[in-house]
Amino acid sequence: MFGQQIHYFRVNMGPKTEFFTLENTQNIQKLTHIDVGAGAYLGFRFNPSVFAEIGIIKNDYSFKFEVPTPVNDEVLIGHENTVYPVYSSYQLGFLGGYETHLNEDWVAYGKLGFHLFLAKSLDRTGTISSTRYLDNGDPVKVTWYSNDFEAGNLIFRADAGFYRNVSENLALDFFFSGRSSNLIVNSAKMTLESNAANEQNIVLNNQATSLGFNIGVKYKIRNLE
Repeated sequence: MFGQQIHYFRVNMGPKTEFFTLENTQNIQKLTHIDVGAGAYLGFRFNPSVFAEIGIIKNDYSFKFEVPTPVNDEVLIGHENTVYPVYSSYQLGFLGGYETHLNEDWVAYGKLGFHLFLAKSLDRTGTISSTRYLDNGDPVKVTWYSNDFEAGNLIFRADAGFYRNVSENLALDFFFSGRSSNLIVNSAKMTLESNAANEQNIVLNNQATSLGFNIGVKYKIRNLE
């Protein structure tokens, strides 16, 4: 009975960037970091415009940073373009949406919904230190500790995009997706030691906030009756 109500299947993947917050530091600089997310969904139609989806989403979260360090009249970079893998996750998504046909080939749509974590795992645990050297030989040491999950488990989501029909049953899918939790999902602490700075109790927080652009395909399984 459940299978008879499925109207389409959709898969997508694409680049995304995450947004983290840093507290108690003047020297560590966040960098824009692009990686990839993916998802697979089953779609259910209530009428030609209104639909709902349930899907499995694969999202990994990582943090990219560097440490600009003033030395005499120069600014030297420590830990240039360093990526710290924070955590990996599988999420269960529930979405509702509305679509409108622009012409025979193009369909515009919007969606709102939420994700719950099915599984999540820390990519690094324990205390981890990394020392990089500036061009003048000075050491810059960053230490991570207390990397752990917090209370956040609900991620809100909003999508806007288009379908491009290529056949009666197959369409290309293009959409932007914004996501964020109402609570902090993950946090970690850091210290920074160099000849120019000594910072303790730096706090990195993640609320699963991201912005992504996705490309995929939608395959129609059955018509709306």
